Amino acid sequence: MGSHMADIAPADFREAVKILYAGEVFAIFAVAISKTSFAVTLLRLATQPWQRWGLWYIIGSINLIMGLCGLFQYIQCSPVSKIWDITVPGTCWDPMVTIRYALFAGCEFSFWGMPNVSFFFLVRSHSVSGK
Repeated sequence: MGSHMADIAPADFREAVKILYAGEVFAIFAVAISKTSFAVTLLRLATQPWQRWGLWYIIGSINLIMGLCGLFQYIQCSPVSKIWDITVPGTCWDPMVTIRYALFAGCEFSFWGMPNVSFFFLVRSHSVSGK
């Protein structure tokens, strides 16, 4: 733990990669929880029914998309142990499948969805009058 990959002994490399994949799943779910938490905060500011429906749609989409991202970490290879041990016989998806899906999952709500929704709620719905 805390070592650069080049400093890990070859005998410990498989265990290090296994721990890395376990940590990635927790990190993915932490991202989903933090985005859901922010959307729930915006629910408190929602004044129109369509705003609530939109936010619930975003909450569901975030959790579905990020949940699939976490699941793909473990279903990309059969058997699962092939993920961290390349000597195990089995098959894996093309690595670009999980990479592209992870990029989609991260970018969809980080750069497009939540910033635009929060801007709409904070500026458009609750604008302060100039009086």
